[in-house]
This record gives sequence, structure tokens and C-alpha cells, in this order.
Amino acid sequence: MHRRDRLADTYRATAGLVSDRTAQELRARWPAPTEEQDAPTPYGPTRVHIHGPADGEALVLLPGGLATGLIWFATAPALSNQYRLFAVNLLGDAGRTERRGRPLEKATDLTAWLDALLDGPALKRTHLCGHSYGAWLAARPRPAGLHMPVLILLAQHSRTHHAAKVAAPACRRLTHAEIRVLAGDTHHTLPATAPGELNEQLLDFLT
Repeated sequence: MHRRDRLADTYRATAGLVSDRTAQELRARWPAPTEEQDAPTPYGPTRVHIHGPADGEALVLLPGGLATGLIWFATAPALSNQYRLFAVNLLGDAGRTERRGRPLEKATDLTAWLDALLDGPALKRTHLCGHSYGAWLAARPRPAGLHMPVLILLAQHSRTHHAAKVAAPACRRLTHAEIRVLAGDTHHTLPATAPGELNEQLLDFLT
């Protein structure tokens, strides 16, 4: 199969547009052991893929829109040497996170859902990492008084944004953020394809 076709299958699998068999093939790319749990929230159970040392610092991975936490398969091996990874299927999107309980009506509901997820005992102290839509969710205002360092990684090439034009307003809005550009990468291929520089930048920031 041509590399471009494999990438297309990867995207469709995470978007829930191909068979469960293909999704399982994507799941198989994660290092062993990786377990799945359904974490309770007021908005419904959230599917989480967990990998890494039990005593490692928690790192929550949020995917882009129409993807699932499994899209971080290429990044997981490097990050899991030090961190316990919690790759999340977003509420109201692809994957087996179910919408039950409180209705999802506005952006603040997404923030409340994520806060409820992070309130679990394993995630009382955690780093947040998101791609695209997941990054937007991670960067949304947190509870009053909570301040954290932020790293924004922008792909040099993208059909969705111009890196320099995005960087300027991001600096104004997130005054404590550090912004770096991944040369040669594209927005939609992260994080599934170009994990080398991405992993290097993430580990440099986290440590």
C-alpha cells in the first residue's frame, strides 16, 4: 500500500469512518501494554487509552477534530519513557466516548467536561497536550487562579492557517505562552507523521 493511502486509512480509522478492524490495526501501533478505560463524567463516559509507567507523571493527550486519542501512536513510544499517557477520545466526536447525562450545548460545556475528567484521581496533577481542536480545548480558560506554562507548536505548512499570522494573536492572548514553528511539517499530518521533531520539542518543554 502506498504511504499516502496508509495515511488516509489512519485518518479514516480515527474518524470512525472505516471498520473496527482498521481501528484495531491503529490501536496495535501503540506500544504494549496499553489499556482502555471509560472514565465517568457528568456528560457521559470518556474512553481513555493509557500507557506508560504507573509512577510516571501524567500527560493527557487530546486529538484534533474527527480523530481519537489513538492518533498519538507515533508519539507514544518516546513520551512514555517518562510519562504515563492518557490519550483521550473527545466528547461529541469520533471514538467510543458516549454523550449521556448533561447536554453538550456550548464551549463551556466542553471545558466543564474536561475539568471533570481531570478531576479523576490519576489526573489531579497532569500536563495537557492537544492537537488542533484538542489544543484549542486545552488552552481554554481554566478555573480562576490556575496558571500554567504553555507551548504552542505551529506547523510551517498548513491549509488551515499561516503560522506567522497565528503566532501574533496567540502571543497577545496567551502572554505566558512559548511559540515554536515545526519546519517542513503540515498541520493535518501532526501528530501521526513527523514525530521526531515533535517529540523533541515536547520533551524539551516538559522537562
